[in-house]
Amino acid sequence: MSEPETGFPPLPPASSDLSTDPTRVLREFVRLYLYQQRRLAHEAGMPARSRMLMLLCRHEPVTQSELGRVLGLEKSWVSRGVDQLVEEGWVTRTADTSDRRCVRLAVTEKGRAQAMALEDCFNRQTSALFSHMSPGHLPGFLAGLQELNSILAGMSPNATDTGEQA
Repeated sequence: MSEPETGFPPLPPASSDLSTDPTRVLREFVRLYLYQQRRLAHEAGMPARSRMLMLLCRHEPVTQSELGRVLGLEKSWVSRGVDQLVEEGWVTRTADTSDRRCVRLAVTEKGRAQAMALEDCFNRQTSALFSHMSPGHLPGFLAGLQELNSILAGMSPNATDTGEQA
């Protein structure tokens, strides 16, 4: 399978049997949606670092270790990504006032502007997606998503079914 001119890998094949199984339908949607967001981030010149920058904007200041735990990445990957964000002028490292061994990461104004531009790009992508949806389906779809968001927000991090609440 050859790569397209953008250098981003081609879209993975769609699942052949989605039927009416909500688990498969939702997982396939998430897979395709995240693929499109990664492609947009790649085109914006921030493939791996975009997740780091967006997460830092929401939860700063954090340590590199905390960032790695949340992203599920090895220390070396996080370190390289943070180094690149610092080189771009999007993130700063500062010594923690209570523990000098601890370094906190914070987003600069330049980084915040970059994150907002990427967020705008993602929002335009999502708006375009909704513009292709049948208007009659949109209210039910939104109601279902809002309910799923509420369920997810109430689940404990280790929950494997909807019965275990935080």
